[in-house]
Amino acid sequence: MYFSNLNIKDISHNQEKFVRLLADLLIHFKDLQIESSETLAKIIEDKASKFLELTIPHKIDKEIEITIAVYDEEIIVFYWTGHTHFDPSPFEEDEGDYWIEDAVGFISELLQGNFEIVTTFKGDIPTKVVVYYLTENGEKELVSSTRNLNIATFNPLLNKRKVVKRVSYRCENVT
Repeated sequence: MYFSNLNIKDISHNQEKFVRLLADLLIHFKDLQIESSETLAKIIEDKASKFLELTIPHKIDKEIEITIAVYDEEIIVFYWTGHTHFDPSPFEEDEGDYWIEDAVGFISELLQGNFEIVTTFKGDIPTKVVVYYLTENGEKELVSSTRNLNIATFNPLLNKRKVVKRVSYRCENVT
């Protein structure tokens, strides 16, 4: 079973809802390259916060493992060199927990290979990450673009290269 090492009594209502929806999703996609016994859940506490970390390892390509940080009011999905945040809107009251369902929907699309990540590296350090959603008719829609300013960004001695990857847990894994 997915995340079987987790004690539900130790997490918040929002975290529990997310874990249950995600587990249902993973059961639905039983044909994907996921080893259920290797999915992990752990509670991480530090001085600033307490959150739940979930890991969905890929059976073949360990580089595209999905890691999810689940806070009480925020979910961050990490995939290869990209990440996406989900949280309630600060502008409207009582919108419910739609953001939890949005995060699960995003992970569903991610598992199916519907995102393309274009990463620019300087040496081995990612300096720019662009994420596209691949529509059913083959078009690309920009999801996000992030530039990481670090020492590698400005180093003329490091080689610049672009790598395009699709995170996919389908059996015919696309990279």
